Amino acid sequence: MSLEPPSRKTAGRPRSFDLDQVLDRAIPVFSERGLNGTAISDLKPATGLTAGSLYKCFTDKNDIFRQALEHYGQHRKALLADVAAHQGRGVDKLTLLLEAYGEKCSGDAGKRGCLVVLSTAELSGLDEVSRGLVLSALAEVEAALEATIVEGARDGSMRADLDPPATASLLWCMLLGLRLVGKTGIDRKAVSSVVQQALRLVTCSGQALPS
Repeated sequence: MSLEPPSRKTAGRPRSFDLDQVLDRAIPVFSERGLNGTAISDLKPATGLTAGSLYKCFTDKNDIFRQALEHYGQHRKALLADVAAHQGRGVDKLTLLLEAYGEKCSGDAGKRGCLVVLSTAELSGLDEVSRGLVLSALAEVEAALEATIVEGARDGSMRADLDPPATASLLWCMLLGLRLVGKTGIDRKAVSSVVQQALRLVTCSGQALPS
């Protein structure tokens, strides 16, 4: 599904704060509570704005959520672009991508959760634009995983017998599961072990894993 991202309101927007900063502060609230579990009263202390200021900048809570998803996506696109531009083998790029997600699965970030994962769980209750943003986010990461697998098979750093789409789906499901398990307080060592095992499954026999 390809949908145009929601346009941001400009009329009447207060000039005393930065919109991107407001969205940065709203993302952890939605990541922890989800759209349905978040109220304007939760967003007020997180953003430092009054309800009146929020409503001058956004249409409603759903509008804040949609723009938060879009803003979150900009960070994701930057990460995927860095992975694609990395000068290394396919397995090096895959390691970079898996470890980047793995770092967010433990500690405070893990307990807080992932905006996309929680939004996926609420998918049936989201509006069409929000659903499109979530589905696009899922597809982007899965496509990036597949690209690294194809590259790794080509340069000999990963197994040539892998089915790239199926393997990418498997790894993406693993990452989504890790982000969810992160809510339980899983430690960084456990997350790293899962990532390393996933790399062993796709790496050629005798091929050293990136350090």
